[in-house]
Amino acid sequence: MRCTGLEEAQAGIKIAGRNINNLRYADDTTLMAESEEELKSLLMKVKEESEKVGLKLDIQKTKIMASGPITSWQING
Repeated sequence: MRCTGLEEAQAGIKIAGRNINNLRYADDTTLMAESEEELKSLLMKVKEESEKVGLKLDIQKTKIMASGPITSWQING
């Protein structure tokens, strides 16, 4: 999948002076952000770009990991 929009996104974490917001492994993707709002924004970009090429996120396979408390999550659609 192309990551159009993710390269331009300001969300992510700084590693060696570079903004990193996604890692891709075969058919899996890991999104990284410093805040819950940034992560939601990245997830929505992935969802929108995926839908453009006929792909859908499988919410049953979607996992969230945080270093602090998170509120309830909901993905529109």
